Order: sequence, then C-alpha cells, then structure tokens
Amino acid sequence: MTDPEGIKTWVYSYLQSTKRIAPEYTFIQKPAGRGQLRFICEVRAIRDYIMLAATGAIFRLRRNRQLKIKEGCSNECCTGLCKLSYPRGSRSSICSTLEKGEATFSTPTCSGNSWNTSEVRPTAPARDRVNANNNDNSNYINRIYDQKKLEEAEEVDLTADIHGGWSMENAKSRLNEYLQATKQEMGKEEYTALGPDHNRSYAAELTIYAKGLRKFLCARGSGSNKQMASRACCLSLVRQLFHAGEIEAFTGEKKKKKHDEVPPTAVTVDPSLEHSLTRLLDDLGLQPLLQPPKVSSPDQPYNMITHYNLTDFEESPKQPPQLVAWCPPQPNWNPWTGCNIDEGPYASLPPEQINAQLAEEHAQMVHRNPQLRGILEDRAALPVNAYQQSVIETVRLNQVTLIRGETGCGKTTQIPQFLLDSFIQAGAGAECAVLVTQPRRISAISLAERVAFERGETVGTSVGYSVRFESVLPRPYGSILFCTVGTMARKMESGLRGISHIIVDEIHERDVNTDFMLVLLRDMIAAHSGLRLVLMSATIDTSMFVDYFGDCAILDIEGRTHPVDYYFLEDCIEMLNYVPPCDERKRKRRLEASQDAEIAEENCNDICDPKYGSAVANAMREITEKEVPFDLVGRLLEQIASMNIPGSILVFLPGWNIISLLRKFLQAHPRFGSTDYLILPLHSQVPREDQRLVFRSPPPGVTKIVLSTNIAETSITINDVVFVIDFCLVRMKLFTARNNLTSYSTSWASKTNLEQRRGRAGRVRPGYAFHLCR
Repeated sequence: MTDPEGIKTWVYSYLQSTKRIAPEYTFIQKPAGRGQLRFICEVRAIRDYIMLAATGAIFRLRRNRQLKIKEGCSNECCTGLCKLSYPRGSRSSICSTLEKGEATFSTPTCSGNSWNTSEVRPTAPARDRVNANNNDNSNYINRIYDQKKLEEAEEVDLTADIHGGWSMENAKSRLNEYLQATKQEMGKEEYTALGPDHNRSYAAELTIYAKGLRKFLCARGSGSNKQMASRACCLSLVRQLFHAGEIEAFTGEKKKKKHDEVPPTAVTVDPSLEHSLTRLLDDLGLQPLLQPPKVSSPDQPYNMITHYNLTDFEESPKQPPQLVAWCPPQPNWNPWTGCNIDEGPYASLPPEQINAQLAEEHAQMVHRNPQLRGILEDRAALPVNAYQQSVIETVRLNQVTLIRGETGCGKTTQIPQFLLDSFIQAGAGAECAVLVTQPRRISAISLAERVAFERGETVGTSVGYSVRFESVLPRPYGSILFCTVGTMARKMESGLRGISHIIVDEIHERDVNTDFMLVLLRDMIAAHSGLRLVLMSATIDTSMFVDYFGDCAILDIEGRTHPVDYYFLEDCIEMLNYVPPCDERKRKRRLEASQDAEIAEENCNDICDPKYGSAVANAMREITEKEVPFDLVGRLLEQIASMNIPGSILVFLPGWNIISLLRKFLQAHPRFGSTDYLILPLHSQVPREDQRLVFRSPPPGVTKIVLSTNIAETSITINDVVFVIDFCLVRMKLFTARNNLTSYSTSWASKTNLEQRRGRAGRVRPGYAFHLCR
C-alpha cells in the first residue's frame, strides 16, 4: 500500500462509521540480526482480526511505496475492511489488490460528525511511479539506495521461530552442509525474470533429494534480484527439511568438525626413550611440569616447560657511518653512468689529449655556428655576466659557496657554464664535471635544452639531463648534467665518483629529500677537500646555511628586473568594484560553521583595513579563504584586457583539479573562450610536448594565459609574461610518521613564494601582480 498514514486514517474512519471500538496495539521487541532491533506491532480490531507488521520493514519500504504484511494474515481481515460499497470494481477485486499491496487509499475528510471516505480504487504499481520520478530527476544513486533498502527489508522474517530459527542469513550455508553430508552436488538453480525491465524481479527454483524421506523436494523463491531469490529458495528447502526431521533447529553454533570428535588414545613410551629425554632435559637445565595445570577448557593448550635459559650472544661492534664514495675525475671513468669507459673515442685517449680536443672545439664553436654570436651577446647582457670572474675565483678558493642572485639575473643557466668554460680554457676540461640539481622535472629538462641552445649544441653533447624514466646523458668529460633531487639521491647510493662540482639550485625549496641530501653533502665536504659545493637561490637565508656548513663564501648578484606593481585582495575588489554573487546555500553553510565553536576557523577575510570602506569589507566577508573566486579572476582578466598592454598572463593555482576547473570556466566564457586567447595548462601531468608550448610566443593578436602550479615559480622563465594572478596557495607533500603515509595538503604560500611569483612579471617590461589574499 502506498501511504501508511492514509491507511491508518482510513481504518479509524471506517471503525467510527461502523461504531466499532478503537483498535488495540501490542508491541514486541525482537532482535533481527546484524546488531539491529525490530519491533513487531499487533493490531486487534473488527472481531479480533490481527494484522502484524515490523516497523523496520515498513520504514525501509516506504521509499518504494510498498507495505509488507505478514504472510499468515487472514483474508477475512480484508473482507472486514472492504464492506463498503464500491461502484467501480467488486469487493473481491479490491481484496486481491490489497493482498498484492497495490491499492491506494486517499485520506478521509471530516464534515461535522460524519466521515466521508473517498473512493478506493486499484492503481498502477507504485514502483512504476517511482521509476518515472527517477527518470525525471536522474536519481541513479537513489535507486541504488532504494535497492539496498529493499534487500534489507526482504530479509525481515517474523516467522523464523516456528521454523526452527532458520532465516535467509543462515539457510544457504546449512543447505550446503546437508548436501555435502548426503553426497549430493549443489543443483543448478533456474531463474525466471518477472515484470517489465524497469521493475524487474526474479524467481529461483531448485530441487534436491531428501535421503531420509526418499523423495525429491522442490522450492521456489522470489526476490528483487537473483541473489535474494536464491536465498529465499534455499530458505524454503531448509524449512521443509526441518519440519521433515532431516535437520535440526538452528542453535547459533557451528557444527564441530570430525577431527575434534576423535576420542583420546592411550600412548605408551619406551622407558629407554623416556630416560634419554629426562637426561637431555637435565643437561639443558629444563625442568618439565609433570602435573598438568588446571585450565578452563580441555582444548586449551599448555606448555610443560616453564623455565627457559636463552643463549646470550656477544654484541657486535657498531659500524661507523659510511660516507658517499667520491673521487675527482679520473681517466677512463664515466661519472654519469658510474662505470668504466670500455668503448668510444674517449676509451683510449689520455687526459692531455682530451683537454686539447675540448679546448679546440670550444675555440672553433663561434666560427662553426654564426648564430652563436648573437646568443653570446645576449648572454653578455645578463647581470650575472659582470660577476663571472668573481664566481670562478670564489668557487675555486672555497669548498662551499652561497650565491644569492635576484630573479632574472641568469644565475641558473650561466654559472654552470662559467665553471665549465674556465676549465676548458685553462686546458683542464677533462677535470670538470658539473652536476646541477633542480626541484622539478620540467626545470631540469628545460634548463638543459636552454643551456645546450646557448652553446650551439644539441642535448647530449656537453649538456644533458637525468630525470625519472628519462635521461639524455652528456659526454663523460667536460660536461654539465641537470637532474632532479630524487635522481641525485639515487646516484648517491652508488657514489659520486668523478664529479668535480655540485650545484644545488633553488635551495629555499626545502623538503625531505633536499634536507637529506644536504646532510650527506656536508659530510662529504668535510671528508673530501677537492669537492666544490655551490648553493643558489633568489631568496636564501644565508645565516642558517652558514651556521650549518661552517666556513662559507657568500656572493650577492644584482638582478635586472623591471618594476612590478602588486595588489592584494582588497585592492582588487576596490579597483573592480567587485560584489560577490549571492549564494544562499554557501551563506547558510558559513553561518552554521561560524556558530559551531568547534568547527569554526578564523577567516582572515573578515579583517579589512578601514581605509578601504565598508563596501570592500562587506565583499571580503562574502569570500572565505577556502573559496576560489573564478568570477573575480574573470573580472581581473577583463581589466587586464582593457589596459591594452601586450603580454602574457600567468595564473598560479594550487593543483591540477583547480587548473582543470578554471580552464573549463575560461573556455566557456564568451570572451576568453574565443580564438583571441590561448589557454595553456602547466603541470607535471601535462606531456612534455605540451609543456613546451608555454615557452613559445603566441601569434599576433592572441593573448596567452598560462594556468600553472608553483612549477613556474622558480627555475623556468616564460619571457613574455607581464601579468601575474596569484591565488597564494601551494600544494605541499606531508609525511605522517604515525601511520607512515604521505599525503598532500593545500596551504598558504609564504612571503618568499609571493616574491618569487611576483618576479615572473618583470622580465621584459614593467609588470603587474594580483595576489588574491590579504
């Protein structure tokens, strides 16, 4: 029946109209398995007619518009309820409809002292109407939820006690045990589909042989799916076997295995063997317990030997910590592969001849490539070129050198070349092998390609890179290798033999691998005086590294960046007269969270300088720190377009999911989704061929918008960037020692990160940076 409340009202109205007494209710609490309790309600009315229903079953089936009544309920009850006159349809048809659970009763209305009951008529099954609603609302999850609740309701059994306690939860396993005991194979169940496709149910049929009865037993069960139909069929067979005396009642205990029922057997021991065992125990100093101890269960094992004498082993001497193996460049040794040079032109050449060959190639490099002159002029124009001799002398005289160079000075690409060219020009090119670490894959690969381009070579000649799953190694003598920190740590396992200089770039980006690498490098510096270590960054805390490494040389290099005007969230809202869109659901959630003292977090956007005015303060309160205001980004891009300043736009986002969402938002925008704008993502998941697109200049009249994580914050340079939009967020990898798991967390970027991101906008002309935080 579709409406339990309407049915209850209809019954009361009928009893009043026939001058019957009010029904009597009796509630019985009964466990239903799975740690749940169900309540059985008995309703007595109309000549002691009894109707039973379980509250759990009615509640769970209400979503499917069905009402399950106990199987043994008399049809006379339906007859008593249907003694009204029905102009449409006979009483028998209504009773049959009631038995199927498909009748609909409308709620009666009261007029004065009389009750008027509307016509009771059979309607279409309720599940058809639910299915139609699901199609309209696309409630796929609701249908799965309804199916699960329906299966739980089908397991409700109020008559298990009179059938030996066998229910759908334990019947199938007992049937399998019976078939195994009688040496029968589990027959193949035959399934029959019932009903239309949108309201499909199944019936299962199975036949077994009852050995004690010497006849076959057949059963048929139905359910909402094949599994429920099979369980209902097995339940019917088990109950038949129980009433026939073939199986016992369900006791809740598992049947004991046959090997547990084996009776004890007396064993005699040869006296000589007993004497040998006694003598052995005396020699070992073990005294057996002759009387068995008292145990709570005879199945509980016990140990007859209570005293143990463990052998003490001598403590081994502690092994001293081993340093990472290192030696200066050696003949016939490839530092990048960590093995001897067995073939090739360098396998048989002496070091003197290799030095002369490298010096000759370097001298003729400009004559062979006329385009290299223009590249050398561009390199000479970089700010770091004025410090070339200072860098070379400082690194030569000091084991550890700290270089603090401003953004855009060219330190990452030029300092490795300064060191290599100085050795080649001095006739000692074979004694130089520079290893440069980078925090990210794209940095190592793009820098290797850039440095090789500046030297007029292809990657793999004097410049190479090594990242996870991909390596292009340079020549073994007089070369530079760019690698990630993880690759560097892997190389340390086999040693760093043959490497003369180690450059750790972007040292301010601290993580577990970088700190572990610095620990090993400090020990190597103390043990090997010939190794040179260079630490570089644009924002480095020199005092901390000086205290850690001891005697260090510090070199400051000025940059050549154009001025950058930067604005924060309050300035952007005031500039754009931005008003956040009204969203009642978000506002309600924020209000509920603020009222809960345990969940509430401090929202710094609620704090606004009074100089900005009340309008800006109200707009900031509507933007929580956890939100990513895409509409504000769209307004900023419109403001940038109205400035008519050529240049690309770089947007810093915390992760790939936000990049994808903002990309879809911009592509659906009527203005930025046109061909006048080129939207490019920059992330480690993007293929390398697509990553290179961000370095290329767009066609004339097209504005490039790069959506990037902090991968574009350091090491790589997009030369045509003029505008930076920064969400001030960063995705960090966290390690939890308690459960030994690594996770990623989105947190605020530091002021150092904001300075780095701001510096991306002042490479070619004065730039603008918009930080969406206060």
